[in-house]
Amino acid sequence: MTPSRTRVLAPLVAVVVVAALASLLLFAPLARRILLDPIVGAIGVIRRALAYVPQGLQWLVALSVAFIAAGAYVARRLPRREKPSAASVQRAFPSEGPTLRVARILRLSSRYRHRRIQLVVELRDLAARVLAQHRGIPVLRAKSLLDTEDWTDDEAVRDYLSSDEHRHRLVRRRDVSVDVERVLDQIEKIHQEA
Repeated sequence: MTPSRTRVLAPLVAVVVVAALASLLLFAPLARRILLDPIVGAIGVIRRALAYVPQGLQWLVALSVAFIAAGAYVARRLPRREKPSAASVQRAFPSEGPTLRVARILRLSSRYRHRRIQLVVELRDLAARVLAQHRGIPVLRAKSLLDTEDWTDDEAVRDYLSSDEHRHRLVRRRDVSVDVERVLDQIEKIHQEA
C-alpha cells in the first residue's frame, strides 16, 4: 500500500470505527451498561469527593497539572544544547595532573567567566613550575619572571599570563582555547629545552 493511500484510508477507518462505537453505545443497552455506566459512575464518585474540597484548591491542582504538562511538552520540543567544545589538552609535561586540570577548566571556560580567570591562574602556575625546573630557580622567582620578557619573546603569551589587569581584560572573551593552546605550546617548548 502506498503512503498516499494510507493517508487517505487511515482517517476514513477512524471515522468508521468511531461511528460504529457511537451507534453501538446509543442503540445497545447492554453495551451502555458494560462500557458507559462504569465511566459515568466513576465521574459521579469524583464529583461527590470534590464537593468537599475548596474550589480554590481544585483550581490550584488543575492549574499545576496543566502547567507541568505544558512545561514537559515545551521541554521535549526545545532543541538540545550542544556541549561547548574545547581544545584537547594532551601534553607530556611535567606531570599529567596540571594538564588534566587545565583541560577540565577549559571545558567550562566558555560558559563561566570565573573559570576563564582560573584557567589563567592554572596556566601561570604551570608555566612558573616548568620555568623553575628549566632554569633551576625557585618557583616564586620564576613566577616573577613571567611578567618580564626574560622567559619568552611571544608577546601574546606574556600578555595572557601577565599581571591581573591584563588577565581581567583578556578573559572577557568567551573562546580562550586558541590562547590556551598558544601558551601550552610555549610552556612545552621550554620544557623540551630542559
